[in-house]
Amino acid sequence: MKKIQTVETPTRPPARRTDITRSPARVLQVINEIAQSASGLSLARIAALTKLPKTSLFTLLRSLEASNYVINVGGVFRLGPAMLAVAAAISKKERFLPAARPTLQALYAETGETVQLGILAEDEPAAETVEVLETKKPVRLSFPVGLRRPLYCSSIGKLLLACQASEWIDDFLSRTELVAYTSHTITDRQVLLRELAEIRKSGLSISHESMFEDASGISGAIWDDTGRMLGGVSVTAPTYRMRRDEARFKSLVRAAAEEISRRLGFVGPYPLPVAEPPGESVFKIQS
Repeated sequence: MKKIQTVETPTRPPARRTDITRSPARVLQVINEIAQSASGLSLARIAALTKLPKTSLFTLLRSLEASNYVINVGGVFRLGPAMLAVAAAISKKERFLPAARPTLQALYAETGETVQLGILAEDEPAAETVEVLETKKPVRLSFPVGLRRPLYCSSIGKLLLACQASEWIDDFLSRTELVAYTSHTITDRQVLLRELAEIRKSGLSISHESMFEDASGISGAIWDDTGRMLGGVSVTAPTYRMRRDEARFKSLVRAAAEEISRRLGFVGPYPLPVAEPPGESVFKIQS
């Protein structure tokens, strides 16, 4: 047997730990002090609380202000819209995953197949897997947490795309080449738009080998208490098993997606009966 040897590339000695962590730690320290104040803090008060030199603190605050992480109102610093958006995203994720996990485990037990939870990535128009329960069957599909897929193919991708505002979808399609990953990938814009309309009506997205050969998936939409689509729950399996149990899996995925939605406070009929999704999209495509 041929022995494979791993060769390590020499690197420079690592920087001292204090040099690496000091600046981010200062930022978090300042943000924390401002967040705990109901009415905001002056430069002098922040300096007193953090024990940071005023000159360094002033430079740091100017940088945070330029990025909208803090705002300066008459010499009083408060959290800015960018920091509040970060806090909201953390809060949403911390609420979303615990609400979904019991249902994901039940769906996994009922189907015996890989179950996933997917959301729209925060930094690019792509579907991102945030939770996976992988089947123990010998023939299976493995999807790691953090995996990203194009929005125009895969069941979760098309589900997320379908539930964006119509202007966002038009903008996305104008900037995106519909590359064929398999012979079943939809590469025609009008065909894709018709499928997205069907997904919005049913609340379910079904994909047979649109991104990976011999892989199929069914995804159901998850809505919150404001009627905003947060993500989707999916069952993924080899195509031969999916086609055999498709009707049953569709029913189970729909029930799971509704159950998670109800846990998150969604009321009214499920799926949400809209011709096109309400409101603005959660992600803004950058030029």
